Amino acid sequence: MGVAMRTVELEDELAALLEQEKPLDQAAREQVIELLNQQLADTFDLFSQTKQAHWNVAGPLFKPVHEQLDLIVDIARLASDEVAERIATLGGEPDGRAA
Repeated sequence: MGVAMRTVELEDELAALLEQEKPLDQAAREQVIELLNQQLADTFDLFSQTKQAHWNVAGPLFKPVHEQLDLIVDIARLASDEVAERIATLGGEPDGRAA
């Protein structure tokens, strides 16, 4: 099976999944989306503050601290992306801005 054929199959499967009724009612989805957006803002803030610290590390432990902050930045970035995708999957609009 060619890549193009498999891509079409995957797109068809995705379209079918998106057409399925969502397991949460509208009110529950809105509550979950609101909570996830709060989590997204917190996670994005963690990313931003950690990146700020990463840029300003100095001193004799520069290298290990710098590397550890890089790891935390990557984890926070991936986590915020995951939360944003979950919000979109539920039909919401991801909003990582602090309230």
